[in-house]
Amino acid sequence: MGEVMTYRKLEERSRAFAAYLQEGLGLQKGDRVALMMPNLLQYPVALFGILRAGMIVVNVNPYIPRANWSISSTTAARRRSS
Repeated sequence: MGEVMTYRKLEERSRAFAAYLQEGLGLQKGDRVALMMPNLLQYPVALFGILRAGMIVVNVNPYIPRANWSISSTTAARRRSS
């Protein structure tokens, strides 16, 4: 079936990711965070971490060509993290 993650690990990792967003990247409550990931265990960690930090998740479909992305009408700031 693949990898598994306990709820405890999900809690720990999402808290750590929330702290990274706030302290490491300097993002604040209410900021929008674009999330483009395949269906992996890291997805719920990132999703819950963003929500835990009080930020807004903006899911990005990887199948939409980059040329069609539009951020102009939002307050989202573009930052790249790998």
